[in-house]
Amino acid sequence: EVVTIESKVFIDGLPASSMSDVAIFNKIAEMEAQITYWNRVQCKPLKMRNMVEKMVQDLKALADYVDSRE
Repeated sequence: EVVTIESKVFIDGLPASSMSDVAIFNKIAEMEAQITYWNRVQCKPLKMRNMVEKMVQDLKALADYVDSRE
């Protein structure tokens, strides 16, 4: 018996495989705008800094994902 293991990527609850590259690029631009907005805050609580760092990591993962598609 052959076992198949598969990973699926979701973006805002939607399967990324069903999204066009342009839709993903738009999401990347939206995330960058949010990161820029939060980085303008002068007095950042630790929770906010952690949130922004997570957003940056997610952004990098999303860019890597779209680059890995054929």
